[in-house]
Amino acid sequence: LMTGRGPDHVTSVVRKASTGVDAEVSAILQTDDVTSILSCSFLCDLVNFGRVLGTEGWIELPSFWRSDTARLFRHGTQVEEFFDQRKGDGFEFEIEAASRDILAGQKESKTVPHALSLALQDDMQRVMAAHGPTAAA
Repeated sequence: LMTGRGPDHVTSVVRKASTGVDAEVSAILQTDDVTSILSCSFLCDLVNFGRVLGTEGWIELPSFWRSDTARLFRHGTQVEEFFDQRKGDGFEFEIEAASRDILAGQKESKTVPHALSLALQDDMQRVMAAHGPTAAA
């Protein structure tokens, strides 16, 4: 979704628990010159880490889902670090935004409109459909 449209190619590996719930999912999503690699698991303790790679360096987001720090690296050297002084664990922004929209009588978020939510769900459905034989966990 960072490119403004869904991926051109999706490859994934899915392991299901005995209950039928997804136990592990790994996916590669490709759009033009952007490649995203995502993994999640209930079977092992993965590192909660994000990295955005570019042609001259990368941005590291430790503790990805609630990161309060971002580090910019150029050609292998850290050149900047950002510390967010916000309070909370990360979902407060969503709660505040939804509350504002509801109180204002809005039926749709301007930050994350319905179309964006549906596009993300479409991408996730493509991830689940793109895997080969499902392995039992």
